[in-house]
Amino acid sequence: MKLGLIGNPVAHSRSPALHRAALIAAGLDGDYTAHRVAPGTVEDVVRSLWKDGVIGLNVTLPLKVEVLSLCDELSDVAIRAGAVNTLHRLNNGVIHGTNTDVSGGIFPLKQRGIELSGANVLVLGAGGAARGIVVGLLAKGVARIGVLNRTITRAQHLAAELNDARICTISIDSGELAAFQPSIIINATSIGLGSTPLNADQAFGWFQRLPLSSWSIVFGYDLVYSTQNTSGMTGWTPFREVIQDAGAATIDGWEMLVRQAALSFAIWTKTDVETAYAAMLATPRAAR
Repeated sequence: MKLGLIGNPVAHSRSPALHRAALIAAGLDGDYTAHRVAPGTVEDVVRSLWKDGVIGLNVTLPLKVEVLSLCDELSDVAIRAGAVNTLHRLNNGVIHGTNTDVSGGIFPLKQRGIELSGANVLVLGAGGAARGIVVGLLAKGVARIGVLNRTITRAQHLAAELNDARICTISIDSGELAAFQPSIIINATSIGLGSTPLNADQAFGWFQRLPLSSWSIVFGYDLVYSTQNTSGMTGWTPFREVIQDAGAATIDGWEMLVRQAALSFAIWTKTDVETAYAAMLATPRAAR
């Protein structure tokens, strides 16, 4: 069984280790390989991989929107999210696209009993990761979602496309931000990705501009997953440190990464998602 990942970059990805662990747990003979895709070559690369016998591909940045055109059919959630992270070549040759980031992103919140129904949630960022988490939050009945992005027009574009009255866009320097009063903040930007305590000044500066002292934050969720173990925090990120200093509990994106991967694996292999999830979750965050 041939599985894989396409994106750029992919050298850092833990997906091969996660899926190889799931293959072993499921007793399946196969492999999972990461493929760096140069700009403008995604269609040729994917066609070549299908020809080589690959049946399933995960899709990471910056290709999640571009691969929409390569699908013969799309799941409802992929259509709503406007992005695909999972391609499946069916037995009849049809290419099915779906998005496991949506339910994978909500999963860690559900696991912790975080109440989403009726909540005000602030989402930082307006790219593909933000769109996926916003779609998941809307489905869970949040009251309001404020989208805060360094480029306000991009946030406005996201809100217009999703077309839900519960979404508003906010500028970081506006009085609306202080008045929004979120109980949950989600970092869906790449700020802090790969940061260490020695080079994270810019990331800290962005998050410290939030009017945290005027809010009653109960939870902070960074979609970035981290291999850092700093300040007594496994999965340290600048966002998590700033939010925890404000008194809220936090998590990084490791569980999201694992859950979306397990959901993709179950789609391709028709095996139990919880078995795959457990095997993947036991995989080290960093390569040894």
